[in-house]
Amino acid sequence: MIRVTQMKIEPNEEPETRRFTFPLRVSRNIRLTDNKLVLEYPLKFNEINNIGEAVVFSLFPIAYQENSFIELPESLAIEQETQERIDKICELWNRWFLCNRRVKVIGETVETVKPECQERFGAQLFSGGVDSMATFRRQKAHIKYLIFYNGADIRLTRPQRFQEVKSYIEQFAQRYDKEIIAITTNIHYLHPVSWEHVSHSCAMLGPALALSNYVKKVFIASSFSGEHGKKMSWGSHPDLDPLIRSNHIETIHDGFGLKRTEKIVLLSEEPELLKHIRVCGANINKKYNCGKCEKCYRTIMILSILSADSQNLPFPKESFSLGAIANFLSNNEFKEYTKLFWSENLEFLELVTKPLEGKDKLIRALKKMLGHFYFDYKNGFPKGLPKAFEYASKWRKLEAYMRLKPESLLWIKKKLNTCFQSCNITNNLRRS
Repeated sequence: MIRVTQMKIEPNEEPETRRFTFPLRVSRNIRLTDNKLVLEYPLKFNEINNIGEAVVFSLFPIAYQENSFIELPESLAIEQETQERIDKICELWNRWFLCNRRVKVIGETVETVKPECQERFGAQLFSGGVDSMATFRRQKAHIKYLIFYNGADIRLTRPQRFQEVKSYIEQFAQRYDKEIIAITTNIHYLHPVSWEHVSHSCAMLGPALALSNYVKKVFIASSFSGEHGKKMSWGSHPDLDPLIRSNHIETIHDGFGLKRTEKIVLLSEEPELLKHIRVCGANINKKYNCGKCEKCYRTIMILSILSADSQNLPFPKESFSLGAIANFLSNNEFKEYTKLFWSENLEFLELVTKPLEGKDKLIRALKKMLGHFYFDYKNGFPKGLPKAFEYASKWRKLEAYMRLKPESLLWIKKKLNTCFQSCNITNNLRRS
């Protein structure tokens, strides 16, 4: 059980923002890092609506992971259609994760309330990365607001880093006559449910639903593309994102037809966009883009092949060397899902006919690093996607192998956990 006891509006250190806190009471088996959900919005957007949907979709991945329900106070009414959308997402996740779960939302429901503002606009979840920048390039005529999160890829414990990136995005927004909406949430670190495979779309689209007095649709950039992207169980997906909505905010999964390399090519057609691109998560030496991490090198490789002007790009100039990228690949190990992007890079490089310094060395390094993965990628993963792209537990896989009903072995898992806990208690008593 996840019970939201009330909604509080608390004083905040930032005078230009309003903080909503939602104290939580949970079952004993659910472990949270905090006893409340926090959502913080700019004071300028003070006519908050559909806050119930914002809370429900934020907590929903945790409730699904824990096979629990969500209970709301009377002050947090939700639309009648919200439960239907939750049920459809449960059906989708049940197929992906080989489960048999349904999250019920207990609380007041209301009929659709018409937004008070007559004129509403499009918005985009914006981080400044390749995916979100490509969506901006494609949809900027339909976008007025850029929604940027504190607590998503930038931890809440790094306020200085958040302010630095926010200032860059504010400059970018002013350059294109857009407005930034900075939202703070603690949901990323509230529970260990997988951010990548399950929760990140709910965690970022959910709070945006409270802006229905100002926003009529929200664009979220695709992470993957093509047939392998459709097969992938990922927290943002073309089948999932359109379900995280309200009656007055439509959500659009954009750019699914484009590989990451094709998105960079698209951005190279408008060099002004590349001046503001932010791909770095490592933040080595406190630089906007360190030019030394996996994501930086992955992006720099395509920019180098396209002969982009390094003088006007937010990367260290010394990083624009195919030989340096080859050395980096030879000296590091990579996760399976990053190999997918490097496979796209190698595919792009093999199509290049012009002479490039370090090209052959880089091709050899890429093929050695990717190994058989690249062969499977080129052939559409004939034996299925690698295990790293799955999120189903060993118990769910065992049930599927034995052709049992999903979660029919759950009682055995609970019995084993109880036995292990009893053994630990007995051993501790003996030691004492």
